[in-house]
Amino acid sequence: MSDQKQKLKIDYSKAPKTPEAKAHFEHWCMAEGCHCWGDFGLAGPQGKGQIWLCAAHRAQYLNELEEKKQKEQAKCLPLPVKDDPDQGGLF
Repeated sequence: MSDQKQKLKIDYSKAPKTPEAKAHFEHWCMAEGCHCWGDFGLAGPQGKGQIWLCAAHRAQYLNELEEKKQKEQAKCLPLPVKDDPDQGGLF
């Protein structure tokens, strides 16, 4: 078996449909294949609106966001150290 965890897939067809006459609406977990209640409303990817996830999928979603953030930060080059002799200086 593979130790690699599966990436969370959001099923946007499960997004809440707000009836015009009611302020309250049902929101189920939008993770693909999950049938639990969506306890947590989170901002989805830019342009996709809000997503609703159960506790287990919320944790997975937040972990994936953190991993993505760390990968993006790793791509940034560190600034040169001020006392680096290989760096030129302005006089």
